[in-house]
Amino acid sequence: MRALIGIVATMAILIGASMLATETLGDRELFTSPPDVVSEGFIREVVTKRYSRARMSFSNPDAVSDGDMRRLAGAIEDRVGIPSRFEAETIARDDRHARTKVRLESAKGSFELELSLDWSKGVWKVYGVRS
Repeated sequence: MRALIGIVATMAILIGASMLATETLGDRELFTSPPDVVSEGFIREVVTKRYSRARMSFSNPDAVSDGDMRRLAGAIEDRVGIPSRFEAETIARDDRHARTKVRLESAKGSFELELSLDWSKGVWKVYGVRS
């Protein structure tokens, strides 16, 4: 029983530390995915046609339709076909906003997208995509 109480206490301390880091101390990477990782994941979801999952990366998922996601996937496919390499980097960032660039490469060529993100409810969320 003592071992169980020790494990529960340790877990409570770890959860409390992560909440303190993200909410009070303003951590934006240690316990949450940074903007470039969110952007790359979003583009991967679009390219693999998992539109409903891609929409969940948006700050307002209801404002974006599966049709919007299909059009983005079509634009990517027209430019590079099926990308074999994804590379994202953060261009600019402050405590509330970030801009990232995602480069997609395939045998057909390369294509870059710029994404705008907002810090919302403890995570980075996409609010705009530009080619």
